[in-house]
Amino acid sequence: MRRSVESGINEQYEKFFQSDDWTTFKYAADYYLKNAALILKKDINYCDDSLKLMFRNIQKRLYIGIACEFLLKSIFLKLGYVTNKPQSREIPEGSYPYLFSSIDPKDFSMSNTLTFNELLQKLCQIGDFENSRATIEKGLKIAKVFRNKEGHVVSVAHEYDSQNYRDVEEGLKLLYEAVFAEKIEIFIAFGKNETGKFEIGN
Repeated sequence: MRRSVESGINEQYEKFFQSDDWTTFKYAADYYLKNAALILKKDINYCDDSLKLMFRNIQKRLYIGIACEFLLKSIFLKLGYVTNKPQSREIPEGSYPYLFSSIDPKDFSMSNTLTFNELLQKLCQIGDFENSRATIEKGLKIAKVFRNKEGHVVSVAHEYDSQNYRDVEEGLKLLYEAVFAEKIEIFIAFGKNETGKFEIGN
């Protein structure tokens, strides 16, 4: 049977992610967050000058969303949980989220991983975030909407609410400290004359 174009491309990305892959996802999350915080209009190329601010802002929101999904996958993997989806509802035994120690990798899809929303729904089940749950979930939900909207539509006008970005930053600070024992200083610059910042310390 002839393969579809999509299945052929999907095969290029097939992988059962192991626990030690968390470092790659974490590095990617750091990268996108730093870009989200620091990217400027002058960094935007290949478009009319009048559109640079729009595309800078789109990229910032996309980067925030991508970074937060990668960060969630990094957390799951680091804490010993599988991020690939089961091949069917009948297998494996047990219930999601699945610990590496309790599964057979052959029961899991090599081409499908858990979605942002699926990861977010179970985050507080796999880690001790009870005292900071509301702040973390609020920031991640904002990031999820940013990614979904900017990945599906282009809007010249966007109602800017600076508190959205402060909420994302606060949630990220709590996650980095709780899971990675890292203190991050992050400020996602959007307003005029604001200076972005992304630094990681212990």
